[in-house]
Amino acid sequence: MYALDRLDSRAEHHVTLAAQYYSQTQNKPDVIHLVRYLQDRVRIDPERNLNWLKPALHMARIRLKDDQVVKEIADQLATYDFPSMSVVAYQLPAYIYGNSGDYVGAVTYMDRALQLLRGRVQINEILQMEEFITAMKARISGPFGKSEDLESEINGG
Repeated sequence: MYALDRLDSRAEHHVTLAAQYYSQTQNKPDVIHLVRYLQDRVRIDPERNLNWLKPALHMARIRLKDDQVVKEIADQLATYDFPSMSVVAYQLPAYIYGNSGDYVGAVTYMDRALQLLRGRVQINEILQMEEFITAMKARISGPFGKSEDLESEINGG
């Protein structure tokens, strides 16, 4: 795939093959190489290639069932900020982290999205992001107060 990129960096046929055909390999350990290739492809020109993170996320979550790789993709996505990015692309890292139980990471990424999008999106989207942050903060605190209190309670405290 990388060799084909060197021949024509704007061609997408081989990228489509990587994302849709080769990703169905029965040898699951090979899938991580396709995920990394798609991540690298996005790094080269994020504004043009951001859509390739979708199949990378799918492969990481569904085929590999690897939450660490999913979070790495979320971390990469969170480094981008350009006018053609969708609101969901800004928010997705927060949802991924929240889904994995990392509520602090979820708050961090949604707060970043909120700061970047404030003044660029409608008020209902701002309110939704603020509600998400509030909900994640409540999960951090939980029924025992601060998360340290929960840990203490679990460990016999």
